[in-house]
Amino acid sequence: TLKNCFEEHYTTKIKIGHRGHGLATVQRIVKRAGGEIVATSALGSGCRFTVLLPRQSATPPRGFERADATPLDVLICDDHAGLRNFLVGALERRAMRATPVCDITELTRELERGASHGIDALVLDLQLGDRSGFQVAQLLRSRGIETPILFVSGSMPEDLGVQLQRLPSASFLPKPFSVDALVTRLREICGD
Repeated sequence: TLKNCFEEHYTTKIKIGHRGHGLATVQRIVKRAGGEIVATSALGSGCRFTVLLPRQSATPPRGFERADATPLDVLICDDHAGLRNFLVGALERRAMRATPVCDITELTRELERGASHGIDALVLDLQLGDRSGFQVAQLLRSRGIETPILFVSGSMPEDLGVQLQRLPSASFLPKPFSVDALVTRLREICGD
């Protein structure tokens, strides 16, 4: 099991909805950052994942928002808490407001509340438990919620182009992606 844990689509979970993308995605992100991830396991003790990343300078990251840039208010809807929280922190470091949500009920509530305080964009995972991100987006559009949507996923759906044509103000960013790419794409779909 340990030797296969970073393979795409590998899972030990029987529960429907688990597709084995998590560790493969983490490994790609870590490698893209110039790092390494190591898995170790001991019987009865579980697994330990060690992430080693290169030391960074104190220089602000490339793409850091200009002082005169309009801050965006972004909702992050992903069923993976670690990724949600990472994205919130990364966007906040780039002078954006980011709110994490974990399910459709919370997402709908925040978007309806956002009509009064202006949510600019939604980052939506394409795989949310038993529903696809496209189904969630169509539900939102049917309720009159026209917030621009940036879909993210570790896999590319065959019908991606068709789905995006059906959804105005929507775009796609494949995982893994850099924070710079995320910020750029969010600015594009919001017309900044």
